Amino acid sequence: MAIDFVHYHATDLAIHTWTDDFKLEALLRATKAYMLSPAAYEILDIRRLNLDSINSMDLFKLADHLRAAYQSERHVPGKTAIVYREDGPPIYSSSQRLFHNFSIWAKEHQLPRDFALFSAMADAVAWLGSKKISDAHATRLMLEDHPNECEQASCA
Repeated sequence: MAIDFVHYHATDLAIHTWTDDFKLEALLRATKAYMLSPAAYEILDIRRLNLDSINSMDLFKLADHLRAAYQSERHVPGKTAIVYREDGPPIYSSSQRLFHNFSIWAKEHQLPRDFALFSAMADAVAWLGSKKISDAHATRLMLEDHPNECEQASCA
């Protein structure tokens, strides 16, 4: 699992990009480092994450880890936009199902953070408000919503 991370301290915005197969150990290591300086506003980009690689035990352990992180003194209340790749109608989407289960868990544990799921990066950025992202990074993120345009612009 590859995890890319950028934190814009001036606007308190963090962008996390997860790709390939889900690996809980890699995520826990990255989260531990991130919690040293968390952001109030986050974008979690899972458009290139293989959601089928997440098993129920991983979700249980991840939920337990998130519970501890959100109860720690380092936690910062705020907003997290989760951007996913549409893999079918919303009722059948694995992203929608995972987010629905996570939303229930978040409400039960009264997390001091708002979460929302988006299929387009532009909608996620708009929901967060006017948070400054570098022009190059913003262009790359937006073009990933449109693979044909991304190929023409040679995005990585």
